[in-house]
Amino acid sequence: TVLWLVANFQYTFVCEAFNIGRPFRLPVRSNLAFTLVLRGLVCMCIYLLFVVSGGSHSFGFKSWLGTYLQMSYLPVNLRLQIAGLAFLNFIVTYGGESLMVAYFLR
Repeated sequence: TVLWLVANFQYTFVCEAFNIGRPFRLPVRSNLAFTLVLRGLVCMCIYLLFVVSGGSHSFGFKSWLGTYLQMSYLPVNLRLQIAGLAFLNFIVTYGGESLMVAYFLR
């Protein structure tokens, strides 16, 4: 469950980071469909992390999606750690890609 959740965040953030690259690509905000899909995927990852992986401990009900995806229960502190690591991963990925593009396109 943890590996799958982290991988979902990473795939989404890498899609965002790989779209840095002027002069060859337009900014992400110019592609409305891509931006909406990325935001939707991030929202779905957050939903899966905080609601579905909580099992019967989230809002007092067992999620049918958690049962279907066979997700294990994750304690709240672990879910918060995963969210923090995902945010840190986004910063490192986006920042690293920005620096590499700036360095190699000089």
